[in-house]
Amino acid sequence: THQSAVRYRNGLWMAHTADDGFLDGAVHGLRQTTDGTLWFFGTHRGTPAVSCYDRAGWRIYTSSDTLRIGRRCNP
Repeated sequence: THQSAVRYRNGLWMAHTADDGFLDGAVHGLRQTTDGTLWFFGTHRGTPAVSCYDRAGWRIYTSSDTLRIGRRCNP
């Protein structure tokens, strides 16, 4: 099976996978910020990671990235 985030918009279902920039492992949580950005917390390539989607695309942050509180998603 493939890990994916699925959304329904304008009558269509769309799945976002690791090929699109989504996490390739387990998802442990989801949050939406006031600006509409979706943040998924889980694993990617076997390590803890955060993936965000802000309508422009996906971005994955891992422990090797600097992720500060208040940071915006920049795909």
